[in-house]
This record gives sequence, C-alpha cells and structure tokens, in this order.
Amino acid sequence: MKTFDYWYPNFTVIFDLMPTDTNEGEDANKWRNILHISSENNSVKYGSRIPAVFFKPQTTKLIICSAINDNANRCYFGTDNVPINTWSRIRISQYRVQSEVPLESVYKFVVLVNGEELFAELNEAGSTFSDAMLYTSNPFNPAAAVQIRNLEVSTTRKYSILNHFFVNHTKTIIKL
Repeated sequence: MKTFDYWYPNFTVIFDLMPTDTNEGEDANKWRNILHISSENNSVKYGSRIPAVFFKPQTTKLIICSAINDNANRCYFGTDNVPINTWSRIRISQYRVQSEVPLESVYKFVVLVNGEELFAELNEAGSTFSDAMLYTSNPFNPAAAVQIRNLEVSTTRKYSILNHFFVNHTKTIIKL
C-alpha cells in the first residue's frame, strides 16, 4: 500500500496485467479487485474509487470505476475477457482538456487496454483528494488471480494549456 498526500485531477495509472484464473470457487459471485486508489476506503462517497480496477465475477472482464461528474462510482464494464496467462497493458488516465468556457476545468477520463481506447468520458467535476491510498488488491474485496508488473502511477497538481499541450509542474510518481 502507498499513500498519496494528495491525489490530483490529472493522473495516470499504467500497469501490465496477467490473469491466471477466472476466480471460481469461494466468493465466486463477487467482484475481484486488482488495483484500487481511494481516499474514502470502500464507501460509495466521491473519492472512494479514483480509480478502482476489478474483474467481473467468474470472468476476466474488466470493471474500471472512478469518480466522474459527481458520480462516485462511474464504471466501465468490459465486454471481452482479458486473456489468461497473457500480459496486457492497462492505462487509466485523466487529464485537463480545452474547455469552451474560459477558465473552466474539464478533464477527460480514458481507459486503454493494449493501446486501444475502450472508454472515454469528459469529467466536469475533476477533484483533488487527500490521503489517497493505493492498493494492489484492496482489503475490501476478494483478490483477483493476477500478476501485475511495471506499475507506474503519477498525479499532477498544476498544469498549463498551451496549444493543446500539457505542461506538468508538480508530480508525485511511484514505480513498483
């Protein structure tokens, strides 16, 4: 577990994921957790999943949830299984985008699997959270049968928009 003093609205979470089983047996009908960043433990408050990554019960179909547009639990539900015993690259990011309203903060939340964009949504409620905890398998849900490697997490506080390019000023980065 790693704690971030602050989890800013600009962030990137990247990791390689290899499922080793579909998690049948005991607790088979529960979501299986892979990775979870939270400032609110496992409640359904805004900030409790910023983001959280699960498998659907008895599958390797991804569920990726995050705090988006005042919905504490906005989820992408994958339709395809992540291949067992094969590495897949997961990238979850949120970054500021140009708004039609001057000085308004609008962010884009994006999920990529193996470079393919599977989900994207504008987030007009990008927030900063304090004391955010990073779990590789949280203590609230059964763990998914997976291996994780090359985990990189970054969150940035300040930004500038210059011709649609982003300049990051303050970063918190971990690599595991």
